[in-house]
Amino acid sequence: MKTKFFGAFEKKFTVNIANKGDNTPTTNLIKLEQQFKFENDNSSCFAWGNFYDLKKTCSDLKIPICNNPAEAICHAVKDGNFQATEYFYGEFTFLIIENEKVIIGRDLVGAGLPVYYSEKYFSNSIDDFKNIKGFNFAPDNMSIQAFLHLGAPMPPSTLVSGIKQLLPGEYLIYSKQKITTHFIFSYSKYDQLFNSMNIPEQEAVEELERLHKEAIRRRVANKKHVALLMSGGYDSGGNVAALRDLYSGKVNGYSIGFKNDQWSELPLAKLLAKEFDIDFHDYEIDGSEIDDLPQILKYLGIPFQENGVMVNYTVMKRASKDANDIILGGDGNDQVYGTGMQQVALHHLTAKYGLKPFQVLLSGMLAGTNHKLLSKVHFHNTRILNATDYTTFGFSKSELKKLLNNSEGKLITNFLIRNQIKAHSFDELFKSHTYFKDFINDCNGLIIFKASNMAGLFNQHLSFPYMDKDSMEFIMQLPREKRVSGSVKEVAKGHSVGKYLHKKYLKPKLPKEITERKKQGGFAPLPIFFKDENRRKMIYQIIKNSQVSKELFNKKYLDQFLHQYELISQAKDAWFWHQQSMAFRIFNLLVLIIWWEIHFNNKKGKVLKDFV
Repeated sequence: MKTKFFGAFEKKFTVNIANKGDNTPTTNLIKLEQQFKFENDNSSCFAWGNFYDLKKTCSDLKIPICNNPAEAICHAVKDGNFQATEYFYGEFTFLIIENEKVIIGRDLVGAGLPVYYSEKYFSNSIDDFKNIKGFNFAPDNMSIQAFLHLGAPMPPSTLVSGIKQLLPGEYLIYSKQKITTHFIFSYSKYDQLFNSMNIPEQEAVEELERLHKEAIRRRVANKKHVALLMSGGYDSGGNVAALRDLYSGKVNGYSIGFKNDQWSELPLAKLLAKEFDIDFHDYEIDGSEIDDLPQILKYLGIPFQENGVMVNYTVMKRASKDANDIILGGDGNDQVYGTGMQQVALHHLTAKYGLKPFQVLLSGMLAGTNHKLLSKVHFHNTRILNATDYTTFGFSKSELKKLLNNSEGKLITNFLIRNQIKAHSFDELFKSHTYFKDFINDCNGLIIFKASNMAGLFNQHLSFPYMDKDSMEFIMQLPREKRVSGSVKEVAKGHSVGKYLHKKYLKPKLPKEITERKKQGGFAPLPIFFKDENRRKMIYQIIKNSQVSKELFNKKYLDQFLHQYELISQAKDAWFWHQQSMAFRIFNLLVLIIWWEIHFNNKKGKVLKDFV
């Protein structure tokens, strides 16, 4: 059961959680079902989540050593030093109430409880705002566009007008009736770290190994039942190998595959489990799992559709059958090193040589094609053209103008424009891309968000060793070539090595079947969820007959799109990634409607058929 907290920034309006959402004003401080609490003469500090190596944190910050994380946070942020919360290891959210001030913060990657806030109120459940007298719990039109385009609202917006979300690694200060937000790990700090360390390669490999093992050691300390999420790649393999150097007890390993998937990584995950003596548990998704979507959206709070959310749901459901003290996940490592760099390099070179206008023209000409070869050209051209935009497989901006009855306002998804960044060289583009897109958006806002929330749904303790702050900061200091090797032209040609140092560290430790194969898995084939004809027709019915659709969508265009998906879903020679992007759009429509019915219309239901 998710921990609940709900309150107002002004003390005289503080809400007592014991009233279960009753917003009757009270002079009491919030009565919280907190894990940790500390009070002194000036303030009250609350903390929720998992903290590791608190003694080291206290020592590094030169504050009194204590066993209570809330007390340690209170000492650390004394005199307004809120940046000091970066020194804490773990997945957590904290709240400090002072005489004239409220401070709320989240851990560096946002694996702790979510936080939503308006001008006056805050909570870790967006539904609590429905209980506030006079608050208009209404949709935000621009957020609807962003969700259908991206698969999630554009942070810090939510789909509810007037409610924002506190981002991963961000803290909020309410003082003198004004709210300000700040990042613990800012872009200016990353700018200072970037390429600031140049050490011999072997020394870097040894330090990376030490930091990775230390991250795992602090997480499994005093744990009797340890588990891992496993695929057939370097990241989960690295966790397995490092764990076995530190821990000799029984370990559960969990892996998810897809029925009849030609790119299944289950055989490699089984190989890894056998090599390192892991008790292996696997499950193959057949598409029926989408029936549980309402339960997911009820828990998440915001509408959310990301490629692997059903994978995380399924693996945590399976893991919940066993008694695990902690589960180690391999999430985030790709993003720390940098993703999609071939497209980024091509984007840089096409702009440099004046080819962008031709790309724009080609994109317009090929939009909407179902032709196998032309859909490939369109897909890759769009990926290169939009390399400085947040990743999307959803409806394009031109499609949204046709789909939505009201598509006013300009949706800006270019992270350079949104953050007023100029990137004149490939390394400058690499730096901004790895911070704003890879780390802040994709890693923290999407991947860690869905993984940690699905763990929370099943009361599982999931942690991410690669997201340990010491490991991340070390990698971010290295020369770009130790993260993604090669010159810009070599990267553009696909002749570079991603996660270069990580692979150098782990290649001698993992089976050659893993280290010598070409990566091809690691994604969820979304069409599987719409493969069953009866379920697909039911989903069409939910989408078309919903009152939400009738209010938001152009019926003629929606019918055309669903017909187009029906054709592409049955086309045996259709290119996979074209089917994948079309399925992503169907998923977005379905998620929006189910989320809307649950959170705006208060509809009850646990499975899809309850929403027909």
